[in-house]
Amino acid sequence: MTAVGLRDTGAVSHSGRWTFVFTDVEGSTALWESRPEAMAIALEHHDAVIRDAIVRYDGTVFATAGDSFAAVFDRPEDAIDAVVGFQRSLQNELWPGELSLAVRVGVHVGVAQQRSGDFFGVEVSRCARVMSVASGGEVLVSAATASELIAPPDEITLTSVGHHRLKSLTGSIELFRLGAAGLRHDFEAIADIERLGLPPASRPIGRDAEMRAVLEALDAARLVTLVGLGGVGKTAIAAHVASTATTSSYDVVVWCDLAKLDPGAEVLAAIAQMLSARPQAGQGIADAIADVLQDTRAL
Repeated sequence: MTAVGLRDTGAVSHSGRWTFVFTDVEGSTALWESRPEAMAIALEHHDAVIRDAIVRYDGTVFATAGDSFAAVFDRPEDAIDAVVGFQRSLQNELWPGELSLAVRVGVHVGVAQQRSGDFFGVEVSRCARVMSVASGGEVLVSAATASELIAPPDEITLTSVGHHRLKSLTGSIELFRLGAAGLRHDFEAIADIERLGLPPASRPIGRDAEMRAVLEALDAARLVTLVGLGGVGKTAIAAHVASTATTSSYDVVVWCDLAKLDPGAEVLAAIAQMLSARPQAGQGIADAIADVLQDTRAL
């Protein structure tokens, strides 16, 4: 790790490995619309609790936006201590006007660029994406963070919630739910399956048997082709199956309409565009697609 002070506010760019924490209040827009006066009071206290916990454990707030915080720590253990501290305080708070503020949190370790007191790079975005799939009151920790915890704080548990594809990022990563005394634990499964390019889909009438057959075929084969006369409902069946795919089976579902391509258009190029797969120097399109999909369960 590069020895760089966290509070360096100069314009020079530095790279290093840090632990990032992102927070956000779930449903805050609706709360502002329904109870603006109570929210103003509640958010002032919310900000103080989170900021105090971050500073207490040697972290630095490097960005805020509305009711969201972005903070950075030298050590993942300090980040976990800070998160547990402010979540306990927030979840035990008696909020004004019968409000209920629930803060979702993401924690991730990665290499980033520090410049003028801010942090940049894909790992910063990854932490924000980890936070975005958490529920209010939930703390999700990346596998990179879990693997670097030398001595997890006492009474802290990390429970795997599976591998998940995060929006706009390639591949999938394993996430862990942080547990501790005084924190909520009654969270639903993460519903983060990403569907790219799917057309509007309604359940085809009288086609239940065919849809079951397609699902059974997908369980048994890597490639399934629907064959039939024009107008019998092939596209409608495929679209409905794609729209009902679950996180237990897939991380991402991609719809690539080849019928709209001009004659002679590259099929691989169209698929790469849907997947945001960009070939690196000296790499072909097929290899770029393979890189995106290699750690992903895709339909």
